[in-house]
Amino acid sequence: MDKITKSLVAEYAQSEDLAGMDEARLFERFAAYSILSPKVHDTLAVDDVSVGDDSTPGIDSVAVIISGTVVATVDDLEAILETHGYVEPDFYFIQAKTSPEFDGAKIANFGEEVRLFFAEDSVPPRLRPAKDIAERLFGLGAKLKRNPDCHLFYVTTGRWADDRTPSLRRDAARDRLAELSLFRDVTVTPVGADDVQRRYRAIQNSVSVSFEFRDKVTLPRIDGVDQSYLGYLPGSQFLRIVTDEAGDLRRGIFEDNVRDFQGESNEVNDGIRRSIIEAADRFAVLNNGITIVGRQLRTTANEFTLEDFQIVNGCQTSNILFNLADSLDKVSVPVRLVITQSDEIANTITAATNSQTKVAKEDLYALLSFQKKLEDYFATFEDSRRLYYERRSQQYSGMSGVPRYKIITRAQLVKAFASVFLDEAHRATRYYSTLYTQVGKRVFDDDHKLENYYASALALYKLESLFRAQSLDRALRPARYHVLHAVRHLALGDQVGPMNSRRQEKAAEAFSRVLWADDAAGDLYRQAGEVVLEAAGGSELTRDFTKQQSFTSDVTQIAKARRGTRAGRGWWIAPMK
Repeated sequence: MDKITKSLVAEYAQSEDLAGMDEARLFERFAAYSILSPKVHDTLAVDDVSVGDDSTPGIDSVAVIISGTVVATVDDLEAILETHGYVEPDFYFIQAKTSPEFDGAKIANFGEEVRLFFAEDSVPPRLRPAKDIAERLFGLGAKLKRNPDCHLFYVTTGRWADDRTPSLRRDAARDRLAELSLFRDVTVTPVGADDVQRRYRAIQNSVSVSFEFRDKVTLPRIDGVDQSYLGYLPGSQFLRIVTDEAGDLRRGIFEDNVRDFQGESNEVNDGIRRSIIEAADRFAVLNNGITIVGRQLRTTANEFTLEDFQIVNGCQTSNILFNLADSLDKVSVPVRLVITQSDEIANTITAATNSQTKVAKEDLYALLSFQKKLEDYFATFEDSRRLYYERRSQQYSGMSGVPRYKIITRAQLVKAFASVFLDEAHRATRYYSTLYTQVGKRVFDDDHKLENYYASALALYKLESLFRAQSLDRALRPARYHVLHAVRHLALGDQVGPMNSRRQEKAAEAFSRVLWADDAAGDLYRQAGEVVLEAAGGSELTRDFTKQQSFTSDVTQIAKARRGTRAGRGWWIAPMK
């Protein structure tokens, strides 16, 4: 491995707390992170896509991605269908080798393993969840709006030179997959050292786009607003804002928009699509336009360079414009651009621009001041105990000194909180939007004590640390939220009160102190793992099994009984007064 790649892999390992991992496995994860991160909304959890072991020869990582989300289970897919009505999925397969060679035989083997994944009923156990998703997708009929795209990436530390034999093997792999008649498009991409370095560095840098903004007016001075403009962008210039270097949609820039893309079959979105196709030259007066809120802007005449920004209104329009990129020659897009350092002003703009649509109160939870309070509260802890709450998608990208393994996303926090304090571990593996719908009124309430959320995040952080250190059996991973559930019941028992009470605040603080005591926490999690395995009664800890409410109840009862016999242990928290 060359020195530059080795240095970047080492940086990745440090940021992910993977220093003890062997080089080959580490490079597999590095490759998956570098290739897949730009495809998803939130910080990528590589564990969700990593399948490489002795039982899955030829494939190291696999991801099914729909609308910027990694689909981990068939239930996730069903939840997306409920929201969107149809899906446009993409499959990604990655094999990574530390060798500097592009071996034609290994490329051919990689392609054949992917072909067999789709062509055969039997697959290795680690590939079974993705196979189940694939089978469900291909049975959707009209709900599958288009055939999936299938992307293969063969990654090495060498240099792709288009040599005859590897090129022929690549083309043959692509053609054999295409012959299955399952896909709209099949690509097989060789990724060498220069390419994987470039992809990794692009993720570390904050989002920056340059575009030409000619038709605009500068708005009058507004307190708290650094710069603001109103105008029109040609379709081609607007695409420069929403398209990344790989030609994909920048999904992370829509995180502050109150609704994800609802699909082109949505009545309103179908109207937007038809207005582009049938009345492109009138689009500027037929559409409400796009609102962009950013932190930094540099201008030279009409050339604008925008950094750290969100499209807070116009997610639906933006997605349809991106999908119709070849039909925008006559399209002008109305744009409002606001540069401000104030979160309060940014949230006010978002709420105001979305007031024109029917947006349920719960859809605006991300804008509440409580989210900012959580972010600020997490930041009050000293470095060794600091966790980083990712209130906005990928907000810590490009920030030096922020270890990725200490970043807690909103989805992770809701799942951890639901497992630790709401006794909803059986729901926590579900698709995030489904979980939030089910527990939404019990989470992120403005009078909740912030300590509860930090303690939940810390419980998840410690669990993942133990998995990385191989101090907990990997077989427990599908039941990780039940482990969190057991950890709380062992340490605190029934000492969970109203989330806004002083007593609950004290309980959460005591829980956090135990979790930061490494020896006590290690024993606590081992005990919790034993509780989960006992509750399983010999059954395999699959995702389907862990979704049973009865399993959560069994974990609760066994943990309570074990707590009663473990008084005095370092993790045992005495009843609060």
